[in-house]
Amino acid sequence: MCCCLREAETKLAEGGWTRLEASIRWIGGTYPEQTPKRYGCSSWRHVLHESRQFEIRKFQADNERTTVWYRSKVS
Repeated sequence: MCCCLREAETKLAEGGWTRLEASIRWIGGTYPEQTPKRYGCSSWRHVLHESRQFEIRKFQADNERTTVWYRSKVS
């Protein structure tokens, strides 16, 4: 479940954080068979939360929609 998110993280991270929206696009193009429903989740954000292996941050610039970013937790 988390392998795709980690792989996307290594390819797409900006300043140590990865934009979830970019990861979803990358996973969809690279591993189309990987979907949140496959893991009993309703969204990739739900996968991040349920795995408990990632930190999640939400950012909102003025008058823009909220973006979700994530990074692997350090053990």
